[in-house]
Amino acid sequence: MPNHCDLAWAMYWLSGLDLGELANPGAVPSVNEGQMRDTPVALPPKPEQQAIASFLDRETAKIDALIAKIREAITLLKEYRSALISAAVTGKIDVREDAAGASAANHN
Repeated sequence: MPNHCDLAWAMYWLSGLDLGELANPGAVPSVNEGQMRDTPVALPPKPEQQAIASFLDRETAKIDALIAKIREAITLLKEYRSALISAAVTGKIDVREDAAGASAANHN
């Protein structure tokens, strides 16, 4: 099977397995060789495996890039929040006008 299997495809296939269904219950759940040997594998031709793995590499790279951008944005927003709170409590910005406007709006 190793000659018929692309390693990147195999990694994606294995990551899709629900090992919880295969695991022997106990204090330390485990999966043995026999359980893995009995697990059916749909093995497409190697060029198709390589195409699937390449597609998944591209798509997961896009997702990873989006996650990185979102984490960066969250960090910036937390910094902005801290700066705003600090400016408000130290009197660097006047929030009384905003509070008065909000209070009047709530009474209408």
